[in-house]
Amino acid sequence: MRPLALCGAMLCCGVTFAATFGAHQSGATWDLALDGRPALTYHAPPDGPKPFIDPLLTPAGHSVTTNRSGQPHHHGLWFTWGGLRLSETGETVDFWNDAQGTIVPIDGPRATVSPDGVRLLSENEWRRRSDGLVLLREKREIILHDPRTPRAFLITLTTEQTAVRPLVISHESNERVTYYGLAFQAPTDMHNGLVTNRRKGRGRSGVEGIGAAWCAYATDVVPARGIALFDHPSNPRHPNAWFTLDSGFLSTSLVAHEDYFLRAGGTLRLRYGILVFDGDFDRSFVSRMYERWLSATG
Repeated sequence: MRPLALCGAMLCCGVTFAATFGAHQSGATWDLALDGRPALTYHAPPDGPKPFIDPLLTPAGHSVTTNRSGQPHHHGLWFTWGGLRLSETGETVDFWNDAQGTIVPIDGPRATVSPDGVRLLSENEWRRRSDGLVLLREKREIILHDPRTPRAFLITLTTEQTAVRPLVISHESNERVTYYGLAFQAPTDMHNGLVTNRRKGRGRSGVEGIGAAWCAYATDVVPARGIALFDHPSNPRHPNAWFTLDSGFLSTSLVAHEDYFLRAGGTLRLRYGILVFDGDFDRSFVSRMYERWLSATG
C-alpha cells in the first residue's frame, strides 16, 4: 500500500521546523514514523490472538520491546484483559494467555494524517475461541504525536470497549496485584532496570499496587533508553495502580485491586500515553512530557 505522509509545524527558538509523519501498511502491519525515523510497528493479526506493537523504538532506533520472549503471550506492548466473566453463566474467558479468547480486527486499521500526528483507527471484536461468541466490541486509536523534542517519541493509545452482554472484568490473577490491562515486555538487555513512578517510588516494592499518574522503566546499560506509561485523568479509578517484574515487565490495570462491571451496552473508555526515550531516566523530563501529553490529548 502507498505510504502516507504529512508535515506539521514545530516552533523552537523562534524558528519553525516541519515535522513529517509517515504511515506504511504491509499486510496486517502498519509502520509509523516521524521525520523519517521509524517509531513503531502495529500488528493486527486477522485471526488474533491480539493486536500489539513491536518493535517500539526510540528516536535513535533502539527497541524497548520484544515479542514472545520467555512468555509466549507477551507481545511487545499490548492491551488486553485477563478474565472476562459472563454475568449470566459465571463462565470466565481468558484473553491474557491467548488460549480461550481472541481479539479480532473487523474494520481497519486505517491511517489518517494531520498536522499534529498520524492516527491508526480500528474496530475489534473480543471473541470466545470455542464458538466465536462476541463479548466486547472495541474501537481502538493509536496516535503518534509530535513530541517537540528529538529525544523521545510520544504516543497515545485509546480503547473504547462496549459490552455485548453483561460482563465482569475480573481482577483475579496469580499475583497480589492484577497486571491485566496495558502492558509491555522489555528485551533481555533491559531486565533488572530502574522502575519508578510519579510519587518517587522505586523498585517493585515502591510501585506495585500503588496508584500513580505515570510509571517509568529504564536502563543505563548501553544503549541507555526507557519507556514511561501515562494514565489519563479521565480514566476510571485514576490514578490506576501498577505492576512490574525484574524481567522487564510493566503494566497498569483498571482492575489491579477489584473487578469492574459492564452492563450490556455499557461502554468503558481508557486512554494511555506512551513515552519512549533515549538516554538515562530524567524525572523532570518525564514529568514535563506527561504535562505536554495532557495538553495534546485534552
